[in-house]
Amino acid sequence: MSSITTRISTFIASLESHPNATDLIPLVEQLLNVDDVSTETQLTALLMDLCSDNPDLIIDFWLLRGNILLEEGYSTRAVSVFWKAVQIQPLELSTWDQVINAFLSQEDFIYATYFLTKAQEVIPDNSNFSSMFQQSSRHVLANLQIPPGIKEVHADIQDSNTLLEPQSPEKILPPSFHNPWKMMLECFEGNKVSSNQKDKQSFVTYAHSAMRELLGLDGNFRDGLDQVLIQLRLTDYKQPLMRLNHIRNRIAHANYIPSKKELQNFYTLVHEIVIQYKKHSVP
Repeated sequence: MSSITTRISTFIASLESHPNATDLIPLVEQLLNVDDVSTETQLTALLMDLCSDNPDLIIDFWLLRGNILLEEGYSTRAVSVFWKAVQIQPLELSTWDQVINAFLSQEDFIYATYFLTKAQEVIPDNSNFSSMFQQSSRHVLANLQIPPGIKEVHADIQDSNTLLEPQSPEKILPPSFHNPWKMMLECFEGNKVSSNQKDKQSFVTYAHSAMRELLGLDGNFRDGLDQVLIQLRLTDYKQPLMRLNHIRNRIAHANYIPSKKELQNFYTLVHEIVIQYKKHSVP
């Protein structure tokens, strides 16, 4: 029996003693198998209503759903689901631990580092989180330097605390990608120090340019996006990329100032796409 099957069985069993078990069990079974987003939203709302007096049960469901999405390869969707789990009781260490370890077990170090960053914001001075963050950030830096087709890096990275230090992209990345990539990182660092409007807006602009150059999107950003993402096996990133395009247009046409959360999301998005691009761009 696989770990996911065991998780599902354990969760279903935990519902048997719930006062609404008769309604909950078939509802959860349906939710775990639904493909339609609209139907899933409706069923989720019903589940939340039935479990409104039991936040632990809701957390367990989000953790289960997130792990299923991870196993199916839907990392970005899993992030949204896991985020719901940690927000219900933000000071609950075990929830953060389960989410972070779920990504670490899949070697999704960027998302693990992201949740570790958020965990330390809510629960500062946690030595376990600090240690895990250092280890996870080392993997992020290492993965950004891995040549295509090589799964491990044995070089010693001296500064394990510098997650955001600009790196030199490999030759496999388009030459035109290098400058916006570097400028994007510099703006992100600048915003951490001064948090000014210019750095926020410039970061998004350079992130957008970096993605345009990396994916070879001439002209309209939307044109040819589907074909490129299919070719590089990056279809899971279409909606986040369209969101990046939307925010970039709002900056250009309405002087929009992106939020801190949007900046972090785009930073994570660009780094993960760079890693996946290199994995799937072997000649």
